[in-house]
Amino acid sequence: MASFKVGDRVEIVGDIARYYKSKIGLITEAEQRSVSVIKEFAVKLADGARGTFFDFQLAIPPARIARNEFDSSSSPNPGMRGVTSDRQLRFLTSDFDIHLSVTRANDHHLVMGQIDSREKRSQLVLVSLILAGEAHATTTTNLEGEFRLHDVPSGDITIEMFMPAERILSSFRI
Repeated sequence: MASFKVGDRVEIVGDIARYYKSKIGLITEAEQRSVSVIKEFAVKLADGARGTFFDFQLAIPPARIARNEFDSSSSPNPGMRGVTSDRQLRFLTSDFDIHLSVTRANDHHLVMGQIDSREKRSQLVLVSLILAGEAHATTTTNLEGEFRLHDVPSGDITIEMFMPAERILSSFRI
């Protein structure tokens, strides 16, 4: 059984999931009662709802790596006119097309992105900035799959996109 901690991005699984509009969220508190071996977790769901769940009602799907299909820092940008200072990246999986734009903002960066599904399903996605294996910021997409991550430092970063039954990682260096 998985050991969850505060800050983990999780999916609600089992029969209880049908009672929630959003099936994904962020653990905000963990508690183990003195008379129980089962742990309880407070979860803030992607749509803003909150719930308390037992550990067997939560899961973290295995990660898939999105392949880097395009990076404007190393390739010419076909179809774009003029000069752009933003770095454009495109990552692909068999089901998702991920577009990122990286803009320098003082000593940090702004990463704007959009996640497109080949199935065109409208759903909220949790997007996290991962630095050295730890989540440093998490935001939610809008229904068009758009998101922004502010104050992204230079260095090796990973963007995690978390949705029901899916966890996709896109890694690159700023």
